[in-house]
Amino acid sequence: FDVAACIVKVLRVSRNKSLAYLTDESGLVLKLFRDHKDHAVDPFSLGAAQTGPVVTAFLDVQISSFDTSEQCAVGDWTLLTCKTNRMMQIRCEELQTWCKSPQGIKFCCDVVNRIDSMIPLCIEPFIEKKVCVGYFLHLHEMQNRITGSEVSTLYMVLIDCGCGALLKAIITKKLLQDAVHFCYSLTKSILDEEGISLPLVSEFLRNNQVLFYFLLHDRQSYAGIPSMFEITQVSPANIDGILKMHSSIAN
Repeated sequence: FDVAACIVKVLRVSRNKSLAYLTDESGLVLKLFRDHKDHAVDPFSLGAAQTGPVVTAFLDVQISSFDTSEQCAVGDWTLLTCKTNRMMQIRCEELQTWCKSPQGIKFCCDVVNRIDSMIPLCIEPFIEKKVCVGYFLHLHEMQNRITGSEVSTLYMVLIDCGCGALLKAIITKKLLQDAVHFCYSLTKSILDEEGISLPLVSEFLRNNQVLFYFLLHDRQSYAGIPSMFEITQVSPANIDGILKMHSSIAN
């Protein structure tokens, strides 16, 4: 797959892997991964002096999937992939003009803000996944789930989504531990390997009032349980990204 696009954001995933977000006037976003050596400082050959959206073209990118959480296509840099502007020079010139226009600048900023906030442009077509931003209010132990030889404890949580909206969801012990550790680096008094003191954890999360980002899966789609979501990802919300996204929408 050959592509000419504006690179709006580059992230280092690990020591030897980076990703770039590409987009154009169509609104489609492509997340391109590339493996590289540890010392690589410019894996996509954009130039250290470049700032803002960078127009470039790649040949033979392998499109692998579609990320329904971020709502973007996913591609991989292979042994055959290379950068070239000559073969798509006219298209690159068109994109350069668009990127510098007021509409292009705003659109690229909106894409970056949406990526940073982790809130997709539209989630409705993918009904098995939902995004929620809110606060932990209450939790209690629900049941144990057996997967093969593993037994995991599930907890019911109540999330304050704002505007009087409350959402019930289930969460695993591992993700609950992650949420607590995000609030406080050492919480042995309320959370340890042997068990969880639910009253203390509930009080701790309510008192610390960290705004969390939740990625939820609808259990109805595979377990027949209506109006029940399972939290599959939890992390502190990017408040700055959310504010920028809403400010851009308001303007």
